[in-house]
Amino acid sequence: MNPKPWPKKHHYRKPRNDQSIQDFAVVAAIRSLRSKLSRCPSAFSKRRRDCQRIWEESLPELGIVAATGGFGRRLAPGHLGPRVDDMVQFASEEAREWREALDAYEDRLRAIADPKLVELDTFYRVELPAVVAERRPEAHISQPELAKIMDWKLSRGKWRARLQSFVAGLSDDEVRAASRKAFAALPNLKEAIAQLSVLKGVGPATASAVLAAYAPAEAPFMSDEAMVAAAGSTKDYTLKSYLAFADKLREKAHELSKSGETMENFTPSDVERALWSTAAASMPRKTSKSATAGASATTKSVKRKRGT
Repeated sequence: MNPKPWPKKHHYRKPRNDQSIQDFAVVAAIRSLRSKLSRCPSAFSKRRRDCQRIWEESLPELGIVAATGGFGRRLAPGHLGPRVDDMVQFASEEAREWREALDAYEDRLRAIADPKLVELDTFYRVELPAVVAERRPEAHISQPELAKIMDWKLSRGKWRARLQSFVAGLSDDEVRAASRKAFAALPNLKEAIAQLSVLKGVGPATASAVLAAYAPAEAPFMSDEAMVAAAGSTKDYTLKSYLAFADKLREKAHELSKSGETMENFTPSDVERALWSTAAASMPRKTSKSATAGASATTKSVKRKRGT
């Protein structure tokens, strides 16, 4: 009976380019580790588990944080990833660490995202909550606002163009009616999600984004990054999964609000945003078009000199 291949969840990324890493001690350690890993057998070998263990045991020495992806998945050139000391873990009870991750959210978003997402994020976090609050007691969102929420959600996570087309086909009246009922159903998350889910293209994740814009203290957004940190998986986007996820983030927010020296208040949405910020710290930085063009021109020049 052939052994099963090593699972692909929560493996670790290796740097792509030693020359781009400034810490020479880390470079030396990585080179030594690569030498060991080069002798690793195939994924179907029983000894593969030993090689995985070698890599895992070396992480604390290098200060590298785990990342989702295949074994040996590479980072972008020049990016080793965040150090453990700079990251907030879900189990952490230190309000200061969570506040630092939350405060770094905007800078980390700008570092990895294009201007469109930055603009959409400002709309979602700042403009939309203020507009919806002014509509009380008949709070609701419009179809164009739902379309922008969907754009924000897809740009910040996985892109699914079909969902955009579904939302584009909704009428303004049905979006206003569904969102009005959903907001009125809070704090009953199950009922609120159900009211929004009648809209085509709106599942628990998108519904959570709508609710979080109106009631951040009750309904956190169901982002992939926060799901991985709090629940360990992003495969289950059901209502049951969201309710369990929301409970965890509410508990964490309550825990952090009591633990801080200044007794500052954390909402479940703050917790989600801090977890996304932590994940964003290990994402490849965006590169300018001029830099990309320059690198491409240099590569072509080298090829011409070599006669290739």
